[in-house]
Amino acid sequence: MSELSLADQVSMFANADTIVAPLGAALVNLMFSPETARLVEILPEHYRHACFFRLCQARGISYSQVLSRLESEKAETSRHQSRLHVGIDKVIAALDRAERNRK
Repeated sequence: MSELSLADQVSMFANADTIVAPLGAALVNLMFSPETARLVEILPEHYRHACFFRLCQARGISYSQVLSRLESEKAETSRHQSRLHVGIDKVIAALDRAERNRK
């Protein structure tokens, strides 16, 4: 998202039906998403933050989360720069639940 203009970011979220993304500042663009959108947020299992859950709640956007483990941490790498290992099966299950809740 950091490589897109603000207008392109707004447009992307305004036209999104489904957003699957890791926790990050770009999700503030949810404020431009339609109420019919759904978010599957990918979070590190050690760090749960309700910021984007609350934003979705305020906007009426469906919210799910997938907790994922961090790559083994090295002393020289901060948690914010570590890679997440995301189980695709967990993401698909979260999308399926969100779809069932829409109906």
